[in-house]
Amino acid sequence: MMNCKKVVAGLILGLAATSLTATAAFSVPLDIVNHSFEDDANTVNEFFFGNPTGWDLIDTGGIIGGGDLQGTLTVTGGNYFGGTAPDGDNVALIFLSGDVGTTEVGLGQTLSSTLTANTDYTLSVDVGNINSGNATNGTFFDLSGFPGYRIELLAGGVLLAEDFELTDSPIGEGEFALRELTFSTGAAPALLGQDLEIRLFNLNLADANFPGADLEVDFDNVRLDASSNLEIPEPGALALFGLGLAGLCLARRRRAG
Repeated sequence: MMNCKKVVAGLILGLAATSLTATAAFSVPLDIVNHSFEDDANTVNEFFFGNPTGWDLIDTGGIIGGGDLQGTLTVTGGNYFGGTAPDGDNVALIFLSGDVGTTEVGLGQTLSSTLTANTDYTLSVDVGNINSGNATNGTFFDLSGFPGYRIELLAGGVLLAEDFELTDSPIGEGEFALRELTFSTGAAPALLGQDLEIRLFNLNLADANFPGADLEVDFDNVRLDASSNLEIPEPGALALFGLGLAGLCLARRRRAG
């Protein structure tokens, strides 16, 4: 026989638990080593040349070396981007001069996080179109135009989502712009448990409007957020169900009386 007191008490607890659960689906930032490129000290004026801490070079064409460089740039107080970085003082740079228009070059990082089920991922990156200017040693760099960029999210080495713009990017000279991409998994994604990876590319496309310029793309404040997309019953739906059961209890009690 139905125990009405236990049913009503259980419904109260269930409503409370559902209400808490329904509000618990918030975004969680996943760990990215040196996400804002602040971990490397300058070695040449305002530059650090080499792979930023935590990041690997992606150079399938083998063009890095000589006039082509990867590293970081200290923006604060300097002659680029108005002297202000989106986050902190430094930004990552991929500078291509000796092999303009050949193969793309990127920086990548495999994360400690893996692909999970029922999850929405959002990758956010500030992408910079650096202005021409003088380094602190007086050397002038013509960085007019834009060589294109691409940002990628992968799992187990397989591309999940990408965002890119070519030489006609709307990012203004000397400006950063936020770029985002999203990817969602269902209950049983094919790459479940595979390591997540982020890649950032300079596409090395010669800008026809500035044929003699060097090609640089800058990146900063790389973020990857994850949130559950598992559907949870609305508290209101459970409340209606509970009221029906409570009404049934009362009706049974009246008939019993």
